[in-house]
Amino acid sequence: MSLSSEWSQTKVTYSHNGNHQYQLSCLRSKIYKHGTSKSHKAAENIVNTKNTIDVSIQKQVEKEAEKTASLFRTAYILAKNNRPYTDYQELVVLQQENGLDMGTTLHSRYTAKGIIDHTAKEMRQKILHHILTKDQRFSVLIDESTTLSKKSALVVYLTSVINDVPTVIFLDLVELESQSAENITKSLLQCLQTWGLDENFIQANLIAFACDGASAMLGRKSGVATRLQQMYPNLIVWHCLNHRLELAVGDTVKRVNNINHFTSFLDKIYTLYHRSPKNCRELAQHAQQLEISLQKIGRVLDVRWAASSFRTVKAVWNSYKALHQHFTAASVDGTRDENEKAMYRGLMAKMETQEFLCDLALMYDTLEEIAHLSLNLQGRGMTLTKADKLMRRTIRIISSMMTAPGDKRQEALTAAERQEFKGIPLTTSPRVRQIDSSVFFQSLVGNLEDRLFSTGSSRHPGVSAENTSQYTDLLDHFKVLNPENWPVPLHEQYGEACIKQLTLRFRLDQRKVLEGFRDYKDDSSVIPEDLSPLTNILSLIPVSSAECERGFSLMNIIMCPLRCRLLIESISALMFVNPMAYVKSWLVKHRGATDTRTRPCKPSPQVDKEALWALL
Repeated sequence: MSLSSEWSQTKVTYSHNGNHQYQLSCLRSKIYKHGTSKSHKAAENIVNTKNTIDVSIQKQVEKEAEKTASLFRTAYILAKNNRPYTDYQELVVLQQENGLDMGTTLHSRYTAKGIIDHTAKEMRQKILHHILTKDQRFSVLIDESTTLSKKSALVVYLTSVINDVPTVIFLDLVELESQSAENITKSLLQCLQTWGLDENFIQANLIAFACDGASAMLGRKSGVATRLQQMYPNLIVWHCLNHRLELAVGDTVKRVNNINHFTSFLDKIYTLYHRSPKNCRELAQHAQQLEISLQKIGRVLDVRWAASSFRTVKAVWNSYKALHQHFTAASVDGTRDENEKAMYRGLMAKMETQEFLCDLALMYDTLEEIAHLSLNLQGRGMTLTKADKLMRRTIRIISSMMTAPGDKRQEALTAAERQEFKGIPLTTSPRVRQIDSSVFFQSLVGNLEDRLFSTGSSRHPGVSAENTSQYTDLLDHFKVLNPENWPVPLHEQYGEACIKQLTLRFRLDQRKVLEGFRDYKDDSSVIPEDLSPLTNILSLIPVSSAECERGFSLMNIIMCPLRCRLLIESISALMFVNPMAYVKSWLVKHRGATDTRTRPCKPSPQVDKEALWALL
């Protein structure tokens, strides 16, 4: 079939002879002749056939997507339950045995890894696209740790507003070449830019940065926080309150005499049961006889947070009678040598002293309050104003214990007067050094106030005294948003100066926010829409880096000793992935479950078990 060069090369024109009407008549004649030509009709047939093919392909893709979605859900189960990729093929075979059509391909463990990586990437891009298009403010939380494969990794979290709700978002797990402040800063910025947060967006929208108190993070001269503040002058740097709380407890342990004797005794009990299944079994038998529910005894006042230390002290208090009975029985056990029996007699004698019981009760009451504060500070909805209120209340309660003993200490003092506790006779021993409660509480209260509120002290090299006053002013400004702080009667212009300062700092529409604050003062039951940008910023300032610790806990669950060869990128995807369907975006770039061009995956036969399974 021949095509006119005039039409194929788009050179169709009218004749140059004649007037304008004659030229138009020539063009209409040529269009008519082309419309009735064989070439034009053939082209129309091709177009119609293509539309039919597109509809057929779309139906085929939808059918293929259903089967591929089954494989996506199977891969998600692995990520959700922290199972190895090798389980994927076995789950596919199981579903095929149950009659489900899983296609003929995409059944290998490599596919499971690809599906999870693909889903995590698509989800991150969607979330970051939302933050970018909505021009949302955000904060950054980071922490550094070492994986089981001895690789240094930086975990990065963001806090931003998603659908009008302040949300904590796991962003990525980044492998570090070194643990220097320069490299951590470089890796953090590269991570943000990799996911679309360019320099201009960071400069305009990054409001806060939170981390622990490591020198590489908060070093005054060249720490990560210092480097970031040099790049972004309005950045709020926050030292995690949970880490500060642990530092305050650690300072008290170092400065108050006789606490080390108490911790050494509890560490001895921990070692006794941690290393010996026999001792655990015997203790369980005694607890069963006494109808006592045993709790795990761990370390106390070590690198773990206060809640862990409280659980240990609580376990010893609740298991006091069972422990004493086990020590008594072991001290006369003929199967043990004399050194062991002497050790158990010493433990038994220590538990029979009034001094140890009072120290245990003192630590119980104190750690209970600190543990409760620590857990509250770890909450995802915690804000600066709430944290300040809780910390000051906890300090007041601990300070009051100097004159009014807590419940457990009062119980211990009463038992000391009776010289009996839970049926165990109590004695006094000059050899047991008791903790001076007044010195202990004075030291603890002073350390809590110093660590939690005086962030510009010499103990916190990452924050200067000037920044401390800025944080104090920031906290005072945010307090006007809490109706509990409003005076009675309420002045018409109350708090407006603070609102103006906050809108200037965070580059918000001052007029709208101010009107929203006035509406809020008229009716504090509902936060007005115009005021929500400011209240959201308050929620975005992280007071704790506990989310990073949760991330490392999840990382350690995923990267167990049997999976220590996982790449950092794979761990990051497993930590991020959620049950969302990204099948169509997979099919655009990869083959589907029914693609015949791929060799079907066959399960490896278990030859050594075939005869046994056939018999069963």
